[in-house]
Amino acid sequence: MKKNILKKLKNKIIVSSQPNEDGPQDKTSIVVSMAEAAIIGGCGGVRIEGEKNIRAVKKNISLPIIGIIKNDLDNYKVRITPLLKDVDKIINSGAEIIAYDATNRKRPFPTKEIILKIKKANRLAMADCSNLDDAKNAILEGADIIGTCLLYTSPSPRDQRGSGFGGCGCKKKKGGGGGGGGGG
Repeated sequence: MKKNILKKLKNKIIVSSQPNEDGPQDKTSIVVSMAEAAIIGGCGGVRIEGEKNIRAVKKNISLPIIGIIKNDLDNYKVRITPLLKDVDKIINSGAEIIAYDATNRKRPFPTKEIILKIKKANRLAMADCSNLDDAKNAILEGADIIGTCLLYTSPSPRDQRGSGFGGCGCKKKKGGGGGGGGGG
């Protein structure tokens, strides 16, 4: 299973189909449409937030889904799949890959516990990292995929400029343009 999923993602873009919370596009039918449009555009997989949205997208597409649940927790800055019950919800929704915040910030559960729960369910663990140290630690803990979604969340300008990720792989084009990271 793992090799097949990773093969589908190799050299492909993963499209995050997540509208702004409580915005005009924050409707499951629109999330499904965005995912379908991304597939028509040639993506290798989609990143979907919330169990209801994951279930609906899963019914309509056959490419890998990276599932997340965002939580705003008191006393913690981690937001992407911070709770073990979030992992259970994503598993039950059918996502093949579960992304979690892999930064070294204070959290309610150690990342090792999150990875273990993901692995026990025979899913792939995707570590959302803010710098190279996060990525190295995530690999040591057993993450299958490293993501740079949290590149610009570090409070340290050094981490942002010298993250070791090379600006998320985006290069500035001659005459302008460029790339950047994101958050989620």
